[in-house]
Amino acid sequence: MGVKEIIKKNKTLFQILRLSYQKYLKAKKLVLIGANKCLPLKKDNCSAETLRCESDIKNKNYAYSLLGKNSPVCCATHLYELLCFVDDTFRKYNEEYLMVYGTFLGAVRHKGLIPWDTDIDLAISEDRVQEVEYMLKKVLDNTTYDLEIDYSKKLMRLFFSKKNRLHIDFYFYRKDENYFYIDGNVLTYKIPLEDIFPLKEYFFYDKSFFAPQTIKMLIMCYGNDVLEKSYKQWSFSDKKEIITEFIPAEIERIKLSF
Repeated sequence: MGVKEIIKKNKTLFQILRLSYQKYLKAKKLVLIGANKCLPLKKDNCSAETLRCESDIKNKNYAYSLLGKNSPVCCATHLYELLCFVDDTFRKYNEEYLMVYGTFLGAVRHKGLIPWDTDIDLAISEDRVQEVEYMLKKVLDNTTYDLEIDYSKKLMRLFFSKKNRLHIDFYFYRKDENYFYIDGNVLTYKIPLEDIFPLKEYFFYDKSFFAPQTIKMLIMCYGNDVLEKSYKQWSFSDKKEIITEFIPAEIERIKLSF
């Protein structure tokens, strides 16, 4: 059963939950606006030694995604740095990963991070999780990065630091002779193998990264018009903001040290 069928079957319940959530968000927005006016805000960026902007109440960019704002340059840059680190490490040790969900969509549609995205989504084979965990732990000593893994949730996260929790989500996929399976927030996506493998490289800013062979995953997750228009969802507004011109999140061009 697809997402639309689930929502249709439980339409009244979903409407009640949606209205309740909207009221909660509106109330929270007023609190956040008041906090931004009253507190002495000194910072407008983040680093490995600070909280991420989203979580730092003393930062001018506090709760930016909930307020419908794009990611600050510092946050987008840190996410890109994490992605470059993972790509370099996986290539060096001949391990396989692929971009999925919003990060894959950003690569295809924006040629970089979606401006309002707040993390990186990658997938690795569930058969290689322990090897990947060992590999990453081996190379993290000279970085600020922090690795956590929850086998019960089938999720591994690589954080920018122990304090700054910007991160990459690693989803665990599985496959059989014909299909690729990956868990989403509501359901498990079943995608023909020929739409995933062999992996294809997509430019993401000025570097290329691995992702599925076709955009079948994006259509299944986000709809047939996914490359034509977007609905900016990270805001308190009841009205969806429709976007038809796509540019990537602004980042600082960095000299990577790995």
